[in-house]
Amino acid sequence: FLSDEDKVRIINNLTEDVKTIIRREFILSTFKDAFRDDVTAGLLKEYTRQHAPEKLVEIEQKHIEVYEKRHLRIVEKIGAIRVSH
Repeated sequence: FLSDEDKVRIINNLTEDVKTIIRREFILSTFKDAFRDDVTAGLLKEYTRQHAPEKLVEIEQKHIEVYEKRHLRIVEKIGAIRVSH
């Protein structure tokens, strides 16, 4: 095991690019266990908002578009079912 001093020394020598990679890997690995609006998902979303806000907006927009398309198809199917009955 590394001592706390060794850990701090290693962290202080990391480049910003490496720190970004580590953050992203942490977020991705933790999101695998998150579900919708649970505490884990909320905390990770807030963390991402602070550290990669441009990516969060991009991801949210992508999922909103998918949701809206699916929702529209469901509404159309419900309308077709109501008309046929």
